[in-house]
Amino acid sequence: TADTLAEKYADEAYAENGALLKESGKRARRLEVEIAPEQLRKGANVLAVGVIRAPLSGAAFTVKGPKEPWREPVDSYFWSHMRLDGFRLTAAEGSAIVANTARPKGPQVWPVQPLETVMAWQYGDPGEKASIELYGARNGAFSGRFMISSDAVLKGAKVTAGALAGDSGATLPASAIQIRYAMPAGGETGWIANMTKTGKYRYDILDDAAPAEIPVVDVNQQAGGKPGASGPVKKGAIPGALLPVWVTVNVPADAKPGLYKGEVVASAEGLGPVRVPVSIKIHSWKLPDPDDYVGINDFTQSHESVAMTYKEPLWTDRHFELMGKSLELGERLASRFCYANILLDGHCMGNSEGMVRWIPKSDGTFEYDFGPFDKYLDLFAAKVGKPKGLVLTVWVTSQHGFKGKVSRLDPTTRKLEAMDFPAYKTPEAVGFWKPVMDEIRKRVEKRGWWDVTLIGHSGDFTPKPLEVDCFKAIWPDGKWIFSAHMATTAMEASDKSKMPVVVGERVWGCGRLYNPDIPDPIYGTTYPQRWKKTPDKIEMVFPRVGQGSMNGLWDDGRLALWRMSSEAAIQGNIHGFGRVGLDFWPVPGRGRGHMDSLAGSSNQGMGHSTLAIVGAGRSGPCATERFEMCREGVQVREAILFVQKALVEKKGGEALLKRGKDLLDERARHYLRTMTEQNSASAWVSFEGGGWQDRDDRLLALCSELAAAADVK
Repeated sequence: TADTLAEKYADEAYAENGALLKESGKRARRLEVEIAPEQLRKGANVLAVGVIRAPLSGAAFTVKGPKEPWREPVDSYFWSHMRLDGFRLTAAEGSAIVANTARPKGPQVWPVQPLETVMAWQYGDPGEKASIELYGARNGAFSGRFMISSDAVLKGAKVTAGALAGDSGATLPASAIQIRYAMPAGGETGWIANMTKTGKYRYDILDDAAPAEIPVVDVNQQAGGKPGASGPVKKGAIPGALLPVWVTVNVPADAKPGLYKGEVVASAEGLGPVRVPVSIKIHSWKLPDPDDYVGINDFTQSHESVAMTYKEPLWTDRHFELMGKSLELGERLASRFCYANILLDGHCMGNSEGMVRWIPKSDGTFEYDFGPFDKYLDLFAAKVGKPKGLVLTVWVTSQHGFKGKVSRLDPTTRKLEAMDFPAYKTPEAVGFWKPVMDEIRKRVEKRGWWDVTLIGHSGDFTPKPLEVDCFKAIWPDGKWIFSAHMATTAMEASDKSKMPVVVGERVWGCGRLYNPDIPDPIYGTTYPQRWKKTPDKIEMVFPRVGQGSMNGLWDDGRLALWRMSSEAAIQGNIHGFGRVGLDFWPVPGRGRGHMDSLAGSSNQGMGHSTLAIVGAGRSGPCATERFEMCREGVQVREAILFVQKALVEKKGGEALLKRGKDLLDERARHYLRTMTEQNSASAWVSFEGGGWQDRDDRLLALCSELAAAADVK
């Protein structure tokens, strides 16, 4: 059984020199088993191998290592107590078994899970047929994936979709099924560092059209740049061409629950039509509209990166159209923060212009042009709605001699230039900023946005008391956003009065994960409910190295982590994650002669987490593989929060509520197992192969039962 244990290692195996362990490691244990023909059945057979672990000895907790202080902890003795070094199935030539130890000749279609990170050297088992099984809810989007690959150039690849027929007689039309193709990542379109001499080995941007030809990539040849967190270039791999195909089912809000089945048809030169079965089980629970999501993320838009990528002047109609496409995608990821850069080169923003222009008058005062500011807020309202935070970059640190600047518009030449302004700690600063901030307040109050307006943007270097005085004199009831390593609750003025920090994005001490098997001084044995405990303050994890909810959420992070990132945040007692980029794409480095990020290299910026979740597509911003997994994770988070609300309100009956708690605890345990090194494939083996779809299916079924049993909304 699963509880069977092998013989315990002797205590000497845990001794300082580990002599016994070293000796046991030299023993090669081999088992050869012959499978008799009568043990097989016609069709597919599954050969499973079980590895039985030895129990952890109590000596692991008492033995001490060498005298060096850094070796005193006993963690080094928690080595793996089971391991499978190799496994082979062999058969005589001419048998019915088809080998899967080399890339097949010619084109092939093969299955892969959507949350697996696929590399160009991979190929499918000839004995496995592609199919897509999805589990979803009404008003959501759910994706599956399969691969088309070849040992030679892949030409003319195409996939078509038809309607899905429901078991209740309803149908999902073909228009609800979206087919897209993942393009090679990196280069000028993104930050996944994966170049080789003959191509790229990871995939990201999703395009509606497949390229006419997919070249062969030889991953044995690396040409500059480190492979990044996705893993090294694969030595000894057989070159091949690969095209990931994404099938996304957009479930209407009024869809009839049930099981829907259909197919998509794949073809390519040398590949006859291959029918790939597609099914989706739609639960009766309805996902809220993104406007009503409880979970929160903050994907920061780079207005100028969008303009530079598409070679469009700032603030033109086309520029706003492109930014709008990014914002629409961000909303689906629960991103509802609107950034209005008043300063030039705001905190890790890299912008060369402000959204408000100072126009000098002959009497030495100024009038102001709010054109870009007003138009951008109009755009955000149209594409996203009311933000969770309207961040005004009006403060910047004076540390290291840094001086902030604003945009000055010459009234005669209409030329923009950078202009210095009085230091915040001087009396002149209030006179400089008050007319602009008073006018901004009138504008946001008219929109009904004053309650979410935030002074920003503070990082590790917080404003000094005399600097806080400036803003407190202008907006006595103003609030701040704070993104840094540590946490803070307020900005203190020179008279010891405070301006509250109501949005925080931090690293240290943030996101310690709930473990249902270890009582926590804060959580106890209850899954965290941050949405309930701090409704008036938003706290998000800055997902770089040093926080607790994940190892680090980077552009080249594994797709499984993107799928789990939003769920990980709430398991870590946080509303969501922030200080990540929406569209900080590679742009020509200013004076550097190479592609760079406007976010810069500050350890408090998006360059230390994610720069761009949205892709720079051929005709505008578009979804990526990471985006789709993140979107599904956001939807799952809403389902978890729905269950939590039912638990808090004790609606649905005791048995149903117990199932809810047990399921959340089960999900928490599975995620905890990935925390060793989340950017290595090995950390996700048990998760990717451990019934994640079944857990999602049961979660959505539970939401449906709770919604039916009580009016839980």
